[in-house]
Amino acid sequence: WIDQLCIDQKNTEEHSHQVGVMHEIFHRARDMVIWLGPDGDGSRIAMDFIRTVDLADDNKHAEKAWATQAQVSVQVEALRALKALFQRRYWNRLWVIQEIMYARRIAV
Repeated sequence: WIDQLCIDQKNTEEHSHQVGVMHEIFHRARDMVIWLGPDGDGSRIAMDFIRTVDLADDNKHAEKAWATQAQVSVQVEALRALKALFQRRYWNRLWVIQEIMYARRIAV
């Protein structure tokens, strides 16, 4: 199910109805794929950074890894890439929160 294809975006009545049942659609979906657009604007750097932070969350010594001077420049680049990623059009959609909250598994 792809909301941009399955909902007539110009039909206000259909659009309103579908928005009302989206939580059910997202909750019943086994997997969800979030398409943020084509690779670019440092998106690989941003996604690598997110994975690193996720892994570091489980690491007792994560603070030491973040403390080195070499990591500071990498962090600045990663933060710029994250900013660009979160400025993509996907995040402007109203039901993004429902998609993420109700999804069982998400692939970005």
